[in-house]
Amino acid sequence: MTYTAAQTQIADIYDRFTQHDHLHGQPVRNDKKLWQWVDDMTPEAMFYMIYWAQRHPDYKSTDFEAWIDELAERSPFYVRTAGERWQKGNNNYYIWRLMMLMREAIKAQLAEESQPKNTLFQWQN
Repeated sequence: MTYTAAQTQIADIYDRFTQHDHLHGQPVRNDKKLWQWVDDMTPEAMFYMIYWAQRHPDYKSTDFEAWIDELAERSPFYVRTAGERWQKGNNNYYIWRLMMLMREAIKAQLAEESQPKNTLFQWQN
């Protein structure tokens, strides 16, 4: 199976959060590499992040609707401006919430797939 660059970027972000969990016990907000990936995000990568976040039971589309619409209208696409990177603001707040929902949804999906009851009768060729 081949993956797009956007799918790989989302997987990298998830893996980075997994590293945070092992090293710090929780996600680290001030990880420069993580935020660089966010700043380099394409519309396709944002789509995949939203896709995974929507799979989380706590996702409420009304919370993100206006912000996502604003992102979709940006041409060229960007998540944060250079001035927003070090300040509190809507973009940082929403992207962090999206990443946390995405992280938990992927984590739950991986846990579900690794349950013995789900693999008991699968045949290997």
